[in-house]
Amino acid sequence: MTPTWPLALKAVDFETLGVPAPMQAAIQKLQDQFVKEVGGLNQNPADAAYGQRWLNATQRADDLLRAQIGWEAFNAYSLATMHASGAAK
Repeated sequence: MTPTWPLALKAVDFETLGVPAPMQAAIQKLQDQFVKEVGGLNQNPADAAYGQRWLNATQRADDLLRAQIGWEAFNAYSLATMHASGAAK
């Protein structure tokens, strides 16, 4: 399985999405929690244990983001990240 970025770590324009400041702070906490759960910033991507931590932390971060902002906002956030990554290409 190829590791993917959790949605909370993907770049979006919060202003365009209308994400209020408290929600932005909650997303920042999810980002920080993800980094902690994978073991910090300086990990060896070839380490199988790191890969497993990454997959587990990604699922958890996505689940928590969905629970905090709801399905509709989660889907809008997801679409916004797709548009942002498409525009960057």
